[in-house]
Amino acid sequence: MATTAYTAIAVVVYALTAMIYRYVLRYGQAELKGKNRYITLGIGTFIFAWLAALTMTYTILSLH
Repeated sequence: MATTAYTAIAVVVYALTAMIYRYVLRYGQAELKGKNRYITLGIGTFIFAWLAALTMTYTILSLH
């Protein structure tokens, strides 16, 4: 169950990051140096957020 929750959270964070690059920050093809570059830029944030959430959850659950 926890793995499914982590996966769902990770996908949502990744999608939000990609949307922020595309629509909120309004980066275009020229700034990103490619048509779908905002997708690859979102991967870094996705990995960092996933690792941070995993570490925090592990730390909180391992306290006695």
